[in-house]
Amino acid sequence: MCILTLQYRILKVMLSSLVHAVLDILFPPSEDEYLVRLETPESFRRHYKPALFEGIQTLASFQNPTLRAAFHLNKFHNNVHAQRLLAVLLATYLASYEEPVLLIPIPLSKQRQRARGHNQVSSVLEKLPPQWCRQIRKEVLMKTHDTASQTSLDRSARLSNVHNVFAVTKKGAAVIKGAHILLVDDVCTTGATLTEAKSTISAYSPLSVTAIALAH
Repeated sequence: MCILTLQYRILKVMLSSLVHAVLDILFPPSEDEYLVRLETPESFRRHYKPALFEGIQTLASFQNPTLRAAFHLNKFHNNVHAQRLLAVLLATYLASYEEPVLLIPIPLSKQRQRARGHNQVSSVLEKLPPQWCRQIRKEVLMKTHDTASQTSLDRSARLSNVHNVFAVTKKGAAVIKGAHILLVDDVCTTGATLTEAKSTISAYSPLSVTAIALAH
């Protein structure tokens, strides 16, 4: 029975490899897809390199090509494998937490969420282990209007672009009060978005607010 099971597993792997090879010929993978496909959650953990930037806890470097590939696939293609890999970074950080915390993703505007089809930060949070998924509070923070992309703006323009763009919902105010909050974004460049969101939440009497970026 054990021999038959082993043979079945070997055959399954061979068939899977053959299917991938055929699909790669018919539909060549992008460079991002190729880089991310090679990663497993265990191997991806090597990219975890926590650091502080402008009061923000960052977990990895966006300069890493594999990291950039995972972020691009998550953000623009809603790639589940990339989301699971990125969740490993946050899960590794969260392993040191003992007190109860709430995880709040940086929200998108309604227009941007409709256009993209998902919130890339929420998609990563939802791939965390169950005990952390239960701590996600997507309903707490909202983005009141759409803004220009931060990518091409300098620091001063980024700060102006996100000024007063976040608001705590009526339900969220009660959730925040007296809680330890972990505010999570995917990529931090100048820290303008997380700084503005942290300021908005801090006005509602949480015990603490920690701003986290998966990468910088």
